[in-house]
Amino acid sequence: MMIPTWVFKILIIFLVYGPGSQAQICSEVDRAALLGFKARILTDTTGILSSWIGKDCCNGGWEGIQCDRVTGRVTQVMLQRSFEKDSAIYMKGTLSPTLGDLKFLEILVISGMKRLSVRSHQVFQARFQSFWAGSNLSLLDLSNNQLSGPIPDSLCNLYKLQGLSLSNNELTGQLPPEIGRLKSLTTLSLGFNRLVGQIPTSISQLHNLWYLNPSRNALSDPLPYDALVKGIPSLLSIDLSYKKFNLVTIPKWITSRHLSDVHLAGCNLKGFLPIFTKPYSLTSIDLSDNHVTGGITSLFQKMSSLQKVKLSNNQLRGNLSELSIPNGLAVLDLHSNQLPGSLSGLLRSAGGFLETVDLSNNQITGNIPSTISKLVGLKRFDVSRNHITDRFIFTRFVDSATYRTKPPYETLSTISGHRRLGFLN
Repeated sequence: MMIPTWVFKILIIFLVYGPGSQAQICSEVDRAALLGFKARILTDTTGILSSWIGKDCCNGGWEGIQCDRVTGRVTQVMLQRSFEKDSAIYMKGTLSPTLGDLKFLEILVISGMKRLSVRSHQVFQARFQSFWAGSNLSLLDLSNNQLSGPIPDSLCNLYKLQGLSLSNNELTGQLPPEIGRLKSLTTLSLGFNRLVGQIPTSISQLHNLWYLNPSRNALSDPLPYDALVKGIPSLLSIDLSYKKFNLVTIPKWITSRHLSDVHLAGCNLKGFLPIFTKPYSLTSIDLSDNHVTGGITSLFQKMSSLQKVKLSNNQLRGNLSELSIPNGLAVLDLHSNQLPGSLSGLLRSAGGFLETVDLSNNQITGNIPSTISKLVGLKRFDVSRNHITDRFIFTRFVDSATYRTKPPYETLSTISGHRRLGFLN
């Protein structure tokens, strides 16, 4: 009787990956490349590189390093720390070109090192040129460092790249016109740099891109409207905030799309709030720091998935008493507008997911309804600089929360949360 082919395949897999198999030690070439990176780091308070000792970078406990079990070649370098500007956790030094010797690398993440610098074009030249050209790299994240200089054109040779993040650096110059060659790209994050010029029309060729964030740069008009109307069919999340765009109104290619996140803060928007033709898909809206006018009572209609909304620093005047918010909303920021009315309707419609409410610097009147006691998840509630008449106390504290009320009770009170509220007349 003949044994099926699939039996042999399973047997081979078991022999290679089974409990008795021995993982290969790391390639000497890859180990030398990693030690070359370590040698360029002058100070490391993250503690990552202190684990890079011994001859086996694959099985020797080197933090952030993963290898192919069979070949012993490094496939992932993931050096990551949270980005907090005042944090004492950082790496100080420069990126070493020896990283270009990691020929089998699929994931390269060096993020949150804060003081890691080098001119960006130097990262991609010399040994990197051949590396990028035939690379299997699917994720490149060099965010939250001090990279400077322009984004090199050679980066656009990473044809298998799916995720690219260069945000929170000091990059200058224009976006490469060849960026449309990154056909596999799904996420592009370039925020908080010093990039100038215009968004290239080739961006319309990124058919798999669902996340686009070039915010907080010096990018300018005109936007490639024709390319954006017809291209990027997979787009779900867009952030164009705080650039030199003079949008005036939100383009139809945004309001007519099936989007989850629309962030257009500081884009010189004017007129009334937009009408989204597919509101049910939206989870986050940020139109703060614009010149938007009119009412807000109809904005949230059919936005059943909305979780976060920021409309602060505008000129909204609609009656807050008539506002009903989605049940799943977690963050509501309407501070620094001209909103009159009371809190009754808003708090009555709020669900248990509400965590942050900022209604400060408006024209709200009346008292704080007792229905606020039902908001068990509330962590911050700011109604300062209004015409609120109540003073209130809190009892049965559980989680940390912050509340602010109008003078003479406009002091910031940080307490250990709330389950029930008591009021003083």
